[in-house]
Amino acid sequence: MHEDLPISGWAALGLLAVFAVVETVALARAGRRGKRQELASMLAIGSCSIIWAASLAEGVFSGGWLPAFTGWFGAAIFALGVGLRAASFSQLGRFYNPAVTLHDDHQLITTGIYKHARHPLYAGSLCLFLGFPLAFSSAVGLGLFLVLAVPVFAWRIRVEERALASHFGPEWEEYRRRTPALFI
Repeated sequence: MHEDLPISGWAALGLLAVFAVVETVALARAGRRGKRQELASMLAIGSCSIIWAASLAEGVFSGGWLPAFTGWFGAAIFALGVGLRAASFSQLGRFYNPAVTLHDDHQLITTGIYKHARHPLYAGSLCLFLGFPLAFSSAVGLGLFLVLAVPVFAWRIRVEERALASHFGPEWEEYRRRTPALFI
């Protein structure tokens, strides 16, 4: 067992607690409006938490396999993810739902953070799942990020974009043309 968890790892654990509070508040505000058919999607995203467990285990037991400098870089990326998700929740307001759900009176949000990316919530999630393993200098966590989180969120974005295109039609197509999916 590695005796000293890096300070960046402790920072990531603290940020994980902040993330838990942000997510709990957002879920409480969303209520129970989800669809049962979204269960597979929610389970897929939840399974990405394996990345966090593996990263923590590698950091605790071996000190991590990546260079130590990745630690603070990872903690900063994780913090960016928490911030992106909090800003996105705030801007979406009552339109946020963990399941892809569109209401009759749904509005397409294209201002604020959504002016710069169509999916800042997912960009934030990717930052969370990338930053955590880096904070622990975890090569295993980084590998799991690439094989779990990247495909899961690419799939989730496709699901959501089909629903938005169907619901908003030309308004969505214009927004999609001028706004990148994930800030790039």
